[in-house]
Amino acid sequence: MSAIIIPENQNLYPTPNEHINFEFGESIEEYRTARYLNNILKMFGPDTFLWGLDLINVTWLSDDEIIFRYNNGVLIQDSTLVKILYTFDLLLTGLTTYTKNNYYVLIYTEFKFEHVTEQVTSNPQQFAIKIRVYDPITHQVYSNNPDNILDIGGLSFIDSVNPGFYLDQLIDNPIEKIIYNDFQLTKKSDIYNLDENEWGIGDQDGIGEDRIYIRLFEDIDPSTLSSNELQYISNKQNLISWDIERNRLILHCAPFTSPYDAQYRINIEDNMYTSRGTIDQTTNFKYDTIEAFNLDGGVL
Repeated sequence: MSAIIIPENQNLYPTPNEHINFEFGESIEEYRTARYLNNILKMFGPDTFLWGLDLINVTWLSDDEIIFRYNNGVLIQDSTLVKILYTFDLLLTGLTTYTKNNYYVLIYTEFKFEHVTEQVTSNPQQFAIKIRVYDPITHQVYSNNPDNILDIGGLSFIDSVNPGFYLDQLIDNPIEKIIYNDFQLTKKSDIYNLDENEWGIGDQDGIGEDRIYIRLFEDIDPSTLSSNELQYISNKQNLISWDIERNRLILHCAPFTSPYDAQYRINIEDNMYTSRGTIDQTTNFKYDTIEAFNLDGGVL
């Protein structure tokens, strides 16, 4: 599961030019103040960090739980001034070993400014900071573990007529990858000539239906393995719909294996973003690269 942080206070200011029959001298004070404020915000751009919201700590609570801590701060998103008053944590749980070794953590804001035509008395749009899983290969974002990973070590495998073994049961789901002790085996179309640490799908033993064929290092029988020593990955799941109108500021993106190793350029579904990155814990919370001061975290 993933955690969402909602700030204690969100100042949402109306856009005066959108108000019907707006006249500066005759309008109420809130509208005039909003007009001044929005002009000031335009100096910084539609999306930017004013101060704070720095990643100050990353902790693995267990083998499958990681928590990111941020300090308080202020940002502008879509001409909206957002104040987050307190330090907050973002948590991901249930992470698999494969996800940790192959994916990145992604932390971003979700908010969309909507023009208003009357005085604002409440927050009509919810602002949130979310933590998700990012695929650096496909450039897609997932709510948690993207891959459906199933253990097949120790199941019944039968020695094939050619080098290798085949799984003695039908697999309905399409197979994307096979992992042996965290090592990805190579898929081969010619199952009649498998080398060590290769796999394929077919029928060379007159079974009457396609099966998974595997040849491991030193021709180890997969039936003798522990269940999690041999796994297959089927169709991806937990894909989220990435909305560039709502998801505009990237706070952090880094591999799970090195969560402080911030990536400053991120491609999400062919949309290029800059990232705030992280801070150097050893130098009194100074950014570890001077370039980080110039990154507003938004879409390029």
